[in-house]
Amino acid sequence: MFRHLIFSVTCLGLSGLALSAAEPEAAKQDLPRLKPTEPAAALGTFTIKPGFRLELAAAEPLVADPVVMAFDENGRLFVIEMIGYSEHRDDKLGQVRLLEDTDGDGRFDRSTIYARDLAWPTAIVCYDGGVFVGATPDILYLKDTDGDRKADERRVVFTGIGDSVNRLNMQSLMNSFRWGLDNRIHGTASGTPGKVRVVGKPELGTVTFVRSDFSFDPRALDFRLESGGAQHGMDFDAAGRKFVCSNSHHIQQVMYEQRYAGVNPNFSPPSPLVDIPVDGASATVFRLSPDEAWRVIRTRWRAARQVSGPVEGGGRPSGYFTAATGVTIYDGHAWPSAFSGDVFIADAGSNLVHRKKLRGERIQLKAERPGDESDREFLASTDNWFRPVQMEVGPDGALYIADMYREVIEHPWSLPHGIKQHIDLDSGNDRGRIYRIVPETFVQSKLPRLGQATVGELVATLNHPNGWHRSTAARLLYERQNQAAVEPLRHLAKRGQTGLGRTVANYSLAALGGLESSDLVSALTDESPVVRAHAVRLAEDFLPNLQPGAVGQKAVFDSPLAAGLRRLAADPDAQVRYQLGWTLGVVRIPGKAVALATLLRHGAGDRWQQVAALNAATENHSEIIKSLTTDEAFAGSKVSTRIVTRLETMAAGRLAKVSASSAGEYHAQVFKPKTKVNPDRARVIEQFRPALAKRGSAAAGKATFEQRCAVCHELGGVGRAIGPDLKSTRANGAEKMLVSLIDPNREVAPQYLLFTVHLAKGDGALVGMIANENASVVELIQPDGSAKSVRRAGVRSIESTGLSLMPAGLEAGLSAGQMADLLAWVLEAP
Repeated sequence: MFRHLIFSVTCLGLSGLALSAAEPEAAKQDLPRLKPTEPAAALGTFTIKPGFRLELAAAEPLVADPVVMAFDENGRLFVIEMIGYSEHRDDKLGQVRLLEDTDGDGRFDRSTIYARDLAWPTAIVCYDGGVFVGATPDILYLKDTDGDRKADERRVVFTGIGDSVNRLNMQSLMNSFRWGLDNRIHGTASGTPGKVRVVGKPELGTVTFVRSDFSFDPRALDFRLESGGAQHGMDFDAAGRKFVCSNSHHIQQVMYEQRYAGVNPNFSPPSPLVDIPVDGASATVFRLSPDEAWRVIRTRWRAARQVSGPVEGGGRPSGYFTAATGVTIYDGHAWPSAFSGDVFIADAGSNLVHRKKLRGERIQLKAERPGDESDREFLASTDNWFRPVQMEVGPDGALYIADMYREVIEHPWSLPHGIKQHIDLDSGNDRGRIYRIVPETFVQSKLPRLGQATVGELVATLNHPNGWHRSTAARLLYERQNQAAVEPLRHLAKRGQTGLGRTVANYSLAALGGLESSDLVSALTDESPVVRAHAVRLAEDFLPNLQPGAVGQKAVFDSPLAAGLRRLAADPDAQVRYQLGWTLGVVRIPGKAVALATLLRHGAGDRWQQVAALNAATENHSEIIKSLTTDEAFAGSKVSTRIVTRLETMAAGRLAKVSASSAGEYHAQVFKPKTKVNPDRARVIEQFRPALAKRGSAAAGKATFEQRCAVCHELGGVGRAIGPDLKSTRANGAEKMLVSLIDPNREVAPQYLLFTVHLAKGDGALVGMIANENASVVELIQPDGSAKSVRRAGVRSIESTGLSLMPAGLEAGLSAGQMADLLAWVLEAP
């Protein structure tokens, strides 16, 4: 989130540098202030896809520094204002703003400060007439109980996110609260670790994590960890599939729920987080705004070694995703149907909103740039102040954009004093905009008032084509807990017009305690694969649960529900079979082995279907193998041999795995320096600076890359994708690349840190990057690129070393010319 500054000029005159012995100082005229565009003229700075128009729904003084928003059941908009960004957390300047459109023209005209005195608030969701707000380390509940539009009820519900963190990272705070199909509130803690507990209820215990998404039941206050890993942005599509984004990973798919991992002590599923864009994690973007003046000056100073720090900018200071944020699935009803399910990702550093289409018949989808946007963005602005950070589909079907609208967005401690003294880091903290995107033919309709809807009206709303209407109606039914809704819901679940409506109806029945086994038996035969897949998931509460590691578990008896699940092993829809695989891992039914064999045969060409079915293979391995081998055509295939080998490995009590990417299929040599590594990394950097002045050969550099880097990096079809995507770092230029290669511990992203895993027996320990962690195993990538899995029961504790997975010394034995070749390959490889 919010990674890049953002202020720029169209021409630069740098003749006024006043240098001192300690550090250079920019002349004030070399950093002229960039004036904001006033709201009345703002729309003139944008280009948008033909067929759509951009409207200004709110602007200062009605709103300031909006970073996230949520519509309540009556169409009012609650907005989080992070006014304290970036140096004023302790001043508690954050607010919750309540915006209302009183005349129904689509523009907010009433603004009320709902709550004040919040330290860096970053998340919000509506519930029970109030809002849950994320303000690290707390999740608070705020509510107006007397009708004055100001919260008079204020209490901390959860606390502990960020415990033990000395200095919070403003770009890595909890965010993206979403109401899920399962009637839980989902969110992400980003890169902030936690020891979360419910205030005033110590009996509920503490949930500890390093990096995780989460969900909680707003009534029972059950807090649990979820698969994910978003930095700033998370959303679900209409079918319940989850997507997240981070700075240079603009769209990732979350492949399975964390609760399924660990049920099989002899199988370790791969990490659930995968990049899915066909054009790469840090794909090309087409910004219209000019590059930043201050960054050019700082780059020159660093290149001349006048100030410390890596060079940014290089020959190409922009053009890639580096500040992806706010991934949002369009599930509204006002746009043409061709846009339903499309993904929108903002780049706050490049002043644009990017679109992707989700495609593919496999479990892991592909995200593709639309053909008619191959050289342009869905929305882009020439105004460097435009800071899109989050989006929301509204009750009217429009896509709303929260624009922080600030002159500067940058970590303040990364700015040299000679520049920082001329920059106002607070510039824009009294400004902010909220836009909405609608079709050119859009006509404003009367907004719903679901808060006054009857039970019958709420049930009927579950069939609405707009996801906001469905989820809001489901939330209100959950809040009211009115048993009069049970029979209307049951009727809708069986005879509703849409598969999505029938799916939500089943979850609402479950939330009211009205869902019965017979309802699910019917749902398992529904014509919609979405209904069938979620019926499989809901069936878990109606069948005997598998107790991991338990010996001598009681026999199970057949039932219509169990029989229905077995039949779905041959379902024509891959997503239904995929969910069945995960579900069979947590329940016990007769005929499970044969069903798993059927799933493995049908999913033989899809790694993720194999993963789900193998995870469920907790026992009766020989029976599964026997069933597989009765099919002679399948038994003779290579994939059958691999599956049987994994089943035999599990039967022997050893740990089996399935690689979900090509990383495990590339066999690279491990480079080991022949001489002692010089610990003075700064001196080594100086020794190799002449490489920056040389014109290297990319072809020669490829050979060096294979020898020294391919163990953990993939580039140009060579190597393993374990470390950072090197294409995404090209915008930083050759010097920063050189510094990162020689001194990898200077800047380490949290996901690439080395951890020490202390073993339960003796004083043994392992060191590596945590690639995946679940209730069953901890998977490490060791410094030599090799993978190591440790059973969770064998781990005593885990602690960070603060160091990078990438070892120092990879430059050993290279000449300046060879280093220039390596840099050329890294910067130019396709």
